[in-house]
Amino acid sequence: MSHRVTTTSSRLSWSVLLVASGLSVTACESLLEGDKEESQDTGWIEGSVPTGSPPVVEWHVGEGTDGEEHVHEGMQTSDGGYIGIGQTDEASGGGMTDMLVVKVDPSGQLEWTRRLGDSGVMDVGIAILEVDDGYLAAGGLSVDGSQRSTIVKLNLDGTPEWTQHYHSQGASAVRGLDHMSDGRIAATGYYGGFEDGFVFISEESTGFLLVVDTDGTESMSVDLSVPQGTKVRQTEDGGFVVLSTDWVFEGDEDIQNAALVKTDSAGTVEWKQTYGGTDYNQAFDFDLADDGTMVIAGHTVGHGATNWDCLLTKVSANGEAVWTRRFGQPRGYDARYIHDECYGIRVDRDGSYVMAGGSGDEYDYSARGHASGPSDEWKGFVIKVTPAGDLDWMQVYGDGPEQGNNATEFLALTDDGGYLLLNDTDSAGPAEPNNFGFMKLSTTGR
Repeated sequence: MSHRVTTTSSRLSWSVLLVASGLSVTACESLLEGDKEESQDTGWIEGSVPTGSPPVVEWHVGEGTDGEEHVHEGMQTSDGGYIGIGQTDEASGGGMTDMLVVKVDPSGQLEWTRRLGDSGVMDVGIAILEVDDGYLAAGGLSVDGSQRSTIVKLNLDGTPEWTQHYHSQGASAVRGLDHMSDGRIAATGYYGGFEDGFVFISEESTGFLLVVDTDGTESMSVDLSVPQGTKVRQTEDGGFVVLSTDWVFEGDEDIQNAALVKTDSAGTVEWKQTYGGTDYNQAFDFDLADDGTMVIAGHTVGHGATNWDCLLTKVSANGEAVWTRRFGQPRGYDARYIHDECYGIRVDRDGSYVMAGGSGDEYDYSARGHASGPSDEWKGFVIKVTPAGDLDWMQVYGDGPEQGNNATEFLALTDDGGYLLLNDTDSAGPAEPNNFGFMKLSTTGR
């Protein structure tokens, strides 16, 4: 699950993408940075002791093809089931991928899979959204040899109904979708890139905010002053907030910071803020609370981290940073070799924040001692934080030691008060090496 400071391409090796079972945390590191004014005086301080009880694994299933799958996003659907989107290797090999959508029922049993794309080219799925009569699958599909930002409408059984392509300049992709109050759909992503397939952070490209009608017809498109739009939310005033990772010049060098761009309903920028300062801070997901505040999930090599650590940033409705929290080392291995990377976050039903990602190493280093497995096996890493920024609980999840790599790539809330982890899993499912992993966490059996 490699991550590089200069992320213009996908991970060094997808084969090490990984998730784990409800095993207790034996060691952890939780460091907190207070409000701006407070942090100038105290800096980083020892984190609070977890006070809550982590949820337990209810079930974990893996679904896919005979290729290698990687899931990027998912959600619970209105019928109680679950849907995930990502990519799968083409059967012919050669490093090419197809968009893949997988739908399972409420108990995790497979209902259908849908593979989209042409042979011999890079096609990828990144975002999924349920609509009244089906689903919108978004990402990038190849058209005349060029990857174009794409939304595909799927019926409830996964049959494609329509496909709309956007942005013909360079490689492009849709990375985020959101419902709008008037029934239309907001989308964000990038165009003008130079690399096809899934890239964590597209560079030297242009981020966009796109609004489409229910048939996918473009009704508004605005360029943004960020390399990509990663996720989008419509705000109560009818405007939009777009998440990105941007380059800023700090301390005599260019570094990456998380960024939010707020626009009005017409796409006119009202403000743009970056978060991280002189510390690297890459952002991959955010969520919007009822009071207009926002929380950003990502990871950092700054803020006192030895290597990559998960980073949660709370932001006010007008874009000001409220506080930042860094989390890492859920298994207590040598921090010099461990990557703790977070990719998903949700505002929970009680107003707290749940953030998820993976924890593991990509070096010659190998250590044992934690019940969930050795450092070489990646585990899902889930953290719950109160609205004030106090740690409620943190946990690793998977199928136990020596069961192969697992990592959480996204998470969703479930209607029974639990959570769904979307995993790249080696241990669940019949196919090798990676499947879409659907891991249901329950709060009732803990």
